[in-house]
Amino acid sequence: MKRVAKPTFATWCAAGLTGLSLYAAASHAADNSPAINALLQQAVYWHDKSHDDLARESLQKVLAVDENNADALYLLALYSLKNGNQAQAAKWRARLTAVSPSDTRLQSLDSANVVQAISPAQLAYASRIAADGSTLQAVASYRALFQDATPPDSLAVEYYDTLAWLPSARPQAIAGLRSRLQALPNDRSARLALGRILTYDEANRREGIAILTPLASASRNADAALRQALLWLAPQAADKADYDRYMQRHPNDSALWQHFQQSVGGTEKGAGYAALNSGDTAAARSRFEAVLTANPNDGDALAGLGYIALRNNDFTSAENYLNQATKQGGANSAQWAALAQDAKFYGALNQAKAAAAAGNPAQALTLSAPLAQETGDKGLAAALFRADLQRRQNDLIGAEQTYRAILNRDAQNKDAKLGLYYTLRQENSPGVAANPTRRRASP
Repeated sequence: MKRVAKPTFATWCAAGLTGLSLYAAASHAADNSPAINALLQQAVYWHDKSHDDLARESLQKVLAVDENNADALYLLALYSLKNGNQAQAAKWRARLTAVSPSDTRLQSLDSANVVQAISPAQLAYASRIAADGSTLQAVASYRALFQDATPPDSLAVEYYDTLAWLPSARPQAIAGLRSRLQALPNDRSARLALGRILTYDEANRREGIAILTPLASASRNADAALRQALLWLAPQAADKADYDRYMQRHPNDSALWQHFQQSVGGTEKGAGYAALNSGDTAAARSRFEAVLTANPNDGDALAGLGYIALRNNDFTSAENYLNQATKQGGANSAQWAALAQDAKFYGALNQAKAAAAAGNPAQALTLSAPLAQETGDKGLAAALFRADLQRRQNDLIGAEQTYRAILNRDAQNKDAKLGLYYTLRQENSPGVAANPTRRRASP
C-alpha cells in the first residue's frame, strides 16, 4: 500500500536552516535582555530574507555587548554551516563550546553539519521510496546517507517514522524517539510520530492513544492517527473516556462510536452471562451495566439485568428491564416479552402476599382474584395462595372449594391435596379427609 508522503527536511533544506535556528535559540532567549533579544530576532529575520550579511551584522552587535552570548555564537556557527563555510562554523562552534560546554545546541550543530554533507538528490530519493512503501530499501538508503550513525536531528523523525514500518525494527524506532523527546520534550513532530508508532501494536496502543489525544485538537495528522488507533483498538468499558473525547470533536462519526459499542458490548456481555450462569450476580451486574454505559439500548444487557432481578425476586425491576429489552427487538424479544409478563404476574402476587402479611386478608384476596384466573402454573400459584389464606382465616368452605378447583385443573397437585386434607380435618370430616378427592355426600 502506498503511503502518503510527508513533508521532509529535504523539501526545506534548500531554503535554509531557519526553522532549526528558531527552535534551538528560543529555549535560551529568555536569558537575554530585551535589547539583545531584539537583535537576535533581527538576525533571524535577515537570514530568512537571505541577507546573511545583515544577519551577521546584527549578531556581531550582540557580541559587542556580550562577547560570550551563546545564542549569537550558535546562530553564527549555524549560518556559516548553511553557507558552506566550514572553517568559520568550526570557529564559532569552538567559542560556543568554551562558553557553554553542555549546550544541547552543540549536537544540533553537529547534526546540521552532517545534513550539509548529504546529497539533496539522495535524500529526496530515500524519502520518495519510503512514501511508496519500499521500506527496506528506504531504510537502507537512509542508513547509507547517515553512514549507519545516529540520524541527524533534522532527519530523525523522518527516519524513525520509516523504520517503524518494519515490525522487527519498530522497537528501535520507538527507543530513538523516546530518547529524542527526553532531550527535546517540546518536539511536537517527534511526539506525534511516537504516539502514532505506538498504536501500531496492540500492546502499546493505549499509550499511543494517550500521547495522540492532547495533540489531536491542533493537528489534523494527530487526529487522523488517533481515529485509526481507536478503530484498531479492541476497546473495553474503561476506554470510553478516550472515545468520548474524540466524539466531542467529531459528533457525527457514527462508525467509530458503533465500533466502540459493538466491541465493548460483545466482550462484556459474554463475561456478564458467564458470571450469571455461575451464580455471581454481582459480577454479572457490573458487566451488564458497563455495556449499558456505552449503549443504553443494548437489549441483551437490559435482559441480563432483568434476569438478575428475577433471581432476586425484584419483580418490578425485572419487568422494567425486560420490557425495555423487548422494545429493542431481535431474536429474543418474544422470550423477553413473556418473561416480562411473568415478572408482572409475580410482582402482583407478591403485593397480595404483602397485604396478607400486613394483616389485610380481604385486600390480599381482592388483589389475587384476577391472578387466579391465569392459565398454567401462574394461575395455580395464585389459587394456592388464596386457598391457604382462606384456610388460615377459617373460611373452610371457601378454602375447600378453592383446593378442589385446583385439583380439577391439576389432579396430582400435592400442595392442593395436602391443603384440602387439613381443611377437611378442621371441618371435622375425618372420613372425607382420609380421601380428600372424594366429595362429601349432600345433606
